[in-house]
Amino acid sequence: MPIMETTVDEKPAYKFGESGKPYTYTAGDEASRKKAKRKAYLQGVAIGGGKLEKLEKVDLPMMEEQSSKKYTKDEAIAWLTEHNFIADIQVDSPWCWSFYQVPVENMYNMKEPNYTDYDDGISIRYTIVNDNINVLCIDFDKKQEKIIKLEPETLIKNEEDHTLFGWAYVAKDLSNNQIIDHSEEFVKEENFADLEVATYFFNIAYRQADIRHDCVAKGYLIDSMVFTKEKVEAMRKSGHLKGDISLGVWMGYWFPEDEDWNAIKEMKSPMFSLYGNAIKEFVEEV
Repeated sequence: MPIMETTVDEKPAYKFGESGKPYTYTAGDEASRKKAKRKAYLQGVAIGGGKLEKLEKVDLPMMEEQSSKKYTKDEAIAWLTEHNFIADIQVDSPWCWSFYQVPVENMYNMKEPNYTDYDDGISIRYTIVNDNINVLCIDFDKKQEKIIKLEPETLIKNEEDHTLFGWAYVAKDLSNNQIIDHSEEFVKEENFADLEVATYFFNIAYRQADIRHDCVAKGYLIDSMVFTKEKVEAMRKSGHLKGDISLGVWMGYWFPEDEDWNAIKEMKSPMFSLYGNAIKEFVEEV
């Protein structure tokens, strides 16, 4: 069922199919027209129309041409809107804007994008996953990434056992500096107990890991330790620890299937990532 042009009170409009709600726009105003068309398209997705346009083999020359161009974020969004592409996954963070028209369950089959290609703007590209041609584009802000202090990403991988160990989250480093994570979020020391309790509940109720948040259990919890100041101090007093440990959560997982383990090995920079709900507080500065 296609997007259709119509009129409402002599104003041009778009609607999804014969029975869809019409969205008017101002004639001659390109931004207004694209906004109306986008609304009609999203209505179609909402009522089960799915993605109205999927790339076919004949579209590859067009995508090859796009790959050599550079866009600003607004220009890329305008092009995607004009061609009725809607993302399965869209991320808009201070350090990266990304558009993936690829089902979340196929994300781990896709090779990691090379962020260095995106320094001077956004390239609208395509990837082929399971014979489906999907659109993707990324705007990676190198300057912002240098400003944001990322949590430690070093993981201990045991190839023979398919086990993975590392920091799931670090709130403060060894110098007592506040850590800002990839989403430009942070956990204050006075609120760390909330993350501590949430970790305990996760260990009791869930104990599993997916890959790239596809919500399909592939790994199983085998190790977990929440390092609080009280625990670290007790370790020192016992005589079994010298020095300090970061305020954070350490975890380990076992991935039994070769396919899943190989997907992890192919990642450019694998890391643990907490998935769940939280109430955020917006602040002007850390």
